[in-house]
Amino acid sequence: MIKTRAGQVIAGRATYSVEEAAVLLGIGRNTCYDGIKNGDIPSIRIGKRILVPKLALDRILAEARS
Repeated sequence: MIKTRAGQVIAGRATYSVEEAAVLLGIGRNTCYDGIKNGDIPSIRIGKRILVPKLALDRILAEARS
């Protein structure tokens, strides 16, 4: 079980917030924003929110393992 700093459980969603993606990647929030800015971490913007698609994050992690 993975939790954010606010104690929310991350499970079964199509997208993650930047903070949640950072927790899953084991990096800081600012590093995650930097990765999004330079294109290393795929993201979508809906209004003012920036979301990281779960499938894209899974693909990044799978590529890193191989």
